[in-house]
Amino acid sequence: MQEEPRRGTLLDWVISIVSLAAMILMLMYKPEFFWVVLPFPISYGVRALNMM
Repeated sequence: MQEEPRRGTLLDWVISIVSLAAMILMLMYKPEFFWVVLPFPISYGVRALNMM
């Protein structure tokens, strides 16, 4: 039985955009801590594009 490929959901897109905004805000106000938020826009962006 073949598994149906997963499509990017609306939630993945929302989380990736919100986390990207959070990363930009961290770069503006606390640039030494932007790496704390860095994995989220990358991971959820890749999930939303269905590449993972």
